[in-house]
Amino acid sequence: MAEAVPAPAPAVPCPDWSSLQADLLISIFATLDIPDLLSSGAVCRSWNAHSSFARRLGPCSASANKQGPWLLYSSASSPSHNTATGATLLRLSTGRAHHLTSLPPPPIRSSYIIGASHGWLVAADENSELHLLNPIRHAHIPLPPLLTLKPVRFLYKNKNRIEFVGHRWAPNYAPASTRYKLYNKAILSSDPSDPSCVVVLMHNPRWQLSFARFGDARWTWVNPYFYCVNYHDCIYDEGDGLFYVLGHSGDLSTFDFKGPDPIMKVLMEPFEINMHCTRYLAKSPWGDLLQVWRYHRVVGDDGESRTNRVKQEMVEIKDLRGHALFVGFNSSFFVSVNDFPTLSRNCVYLAHDKAKSDNLPDKSIL
Repeated sequence: MAEAVPAPAPAVPCPDWSSLQADLLISIFATLDIPDLLSSGAVCRSWNAHSSFARRLGPCSASANKQGPWLLYSSASSPSHNTATGATLLRLSTGRAHHLTSLPPPPIRSSYIIGASHGWLVAADENSELHLLNPIRHAHIPLPPLLTLKPVRFLYKNKNRIEFVGHRWAPNYAPASTRYKLYNKAILSSDPSDPSCVVVLMHNPRWQLSFARFGDARWTWVNPYFYCVNYHDCIYDEGDGLFYVLGHSGDLSTFDFKGPDPIMKVLMEPFEINMHCTRYLAKSPWGDLLQVWRYHRVVGDDGESRTNRVKQEMVEIKDLRGHALFVGFNSSFFVSVNDFPTLSRNCVYLAHDKAKSDNLPDKSIL
């Protein structure tokens, strides 16, 4: 007598994850670590499209900021950097690393990084041309050409070698060296997807200012309007739409680039000249403007001072109210130590901002 064969169990329908609603997927993607966000795009076409949109929102969105800061660096010793197109993301709060490959040109390893904000890097290539790079989105946007910058008068070919000629402040430099002598720092007002985005460039001679609105074919030099020199740092305030620019003598000014001509207003006059001090500007979560003075030839702690914009005075402080402050080529920002206990309270973290050597082994940016 034949043994009865049990009937197969009914098949359990496999959920169709590709049909999840777009707003739900994007909300989930916005909470993921950067490596997980990048990996999610490989699931299906739908997830790829929505993860790309989440990347456009950026790891700089409110949800992503809960992850803490990420350090982007290029190192010759890293196995992922066998080619010039590689870089590494390191999450400072956990030590988790993610290797990026096949990034868009120009290669980060051979570029001179002069700014980082809203998830974008400002990079000078080996011809000293400036670009916006987003390593998470694999996006690239060229900025106005070098020759439209006022201090660069013209270029010429000498025995098949292109050289740039500046003002009398500098001799002739080969293209790859010009970027180290000319550019100091760059700041973005917003993500370049915003049509009102403005890029402010701090450059030599004497740390002057030029700016370009998104889509401009040329840089606009600020000096024909005002005598503006010796600036150390700049931040953008989304609340009032102004750039706050800090001078080497502690002076503070605002610039409005929204109209046809820039508008400048002096908030604080110069009060201390120190040639061996680099100054940074940051806006605290509680609304104060902070100047950070970094002394290069003095042994001791860096000082922080609060700027009172109403009374126009400086007040030295030692308490960052449970926060850590990050400065460098990146736009300065605060992180709550209560949320990320691996960071040190009331400390200033410096991402290398003097990477002006062709032989520098490692480059990092926050």
